[in-house]
Amino acid sequence: MDYESIIKDITAGLTGDWQADIRYLQIKMDEYKDHELGPEIMRELGRLAYEALPEDQKAQLADAMQHDQGQIQAVLDEADACLGRGDIPGALEVMKTAVDAVKAFELVPEDKVSIYLDLSEPFEEVFYRFRLEPEKDLRPAAIRAGEIYYRYGSLLIDAGDFDGAREALETACTWNPMNAEYRFEYLESLKASGMLQEFFDGTKAFIPNCFRPWTFARAYRNLAFWYTEQKRWRDASICLDISEKYDPDNEILRAERSYISEMNGGEPPAADMVGRELFLAAENLPERPDHVILELADEIGEHYCNTKDWNTAEYFYTIAADLFPEEAGTAALRLIE
Repeated sequence: MDYESIIKDITAGLTGDWQADIRYLQIKMDEYKDHELGPEIMRELGRLAYEALPEDQKAQLADAMQHDQGQIQAVLDEADACLGRGDIPGALEVMKTAVDAVKAFELVPEDKVSIYLDLSEPFEEVFYRFRLEPEKDLRPAAIRAGEIYYRYGSLLIDAGDFDGAREALETACTWNPMNAEYRFEYLESLKASGMLQEFFDGTKAFIPNCFRPWTFARAYRNLAFWYTEQKRWRDASICLDISEKYDPDNEILRAERSYISEMNGGEPPAADMVGRELFLAAENLPERPDHVILELADEIGEHYCNTKDWNTAEYFYTIAADLFPEEAGTAALRLIE
């Protein structure tokens, strides 16, 4: 039988007597533990067992799970304290504890039935569904696994372990492919390892997913770095011009621009409008963020306006207005103001 048939057959045997149902589900867990769909069936039977519990029992279980989450948060706080003292080795040792805790939970980002995501904000899920069109159910990860691997990977970069950082940050991106912080830190691990072509290709591939101004700006600073390494001063300068529009006060951008001018004989490389357009077309690079972001954010914002969920509506409208200020609708601007 397929997964749906197995679960349907099992749920048909539930009686509504929670103690009898728990025993019944335990028997079924033992029966299916070695099945080819065993992990997926175990997760669903665990959910059914939780739903069968009376409310007071659920509360006790929730407290126990929250305790585990609290322990992980304590580890993250301790790592922050180490960093505050400049103790990178200490922070690394602490974060290794958090990574080991994630592994101990035997969590997986995907099984044959569901995809588990460690999302940082709602629009990440919107874009995940839009870009990847998943056929499986999306469920929240039980633990902030993506954040843990991200922070661990960042520390490994600081410690000079670029191979370890790349592995950890790739895992973070698996838990949340749409998170710009995770993605750009992973790209940094590629750059630090000298994998510049992969750094360039990965940056270019992520540009359509940049739905905050700073992320679009960061992508073009990455591209500027790559063109600078190729001694393509004019092309690097064009990328910095685009980046500056979305993050005008960035100090790294100013330093990169000064370096390019110095290498170009003390003058900023000139690019007329035609040359700029030809470069972007030849490199298949967009000058502006993907317009679909505006369309999605406006549409969803309007939906939440209609349901009078003003806070959520403002969240989506702000994404549209920040990234496309010249196109934001009057309703969106009124709500944000």
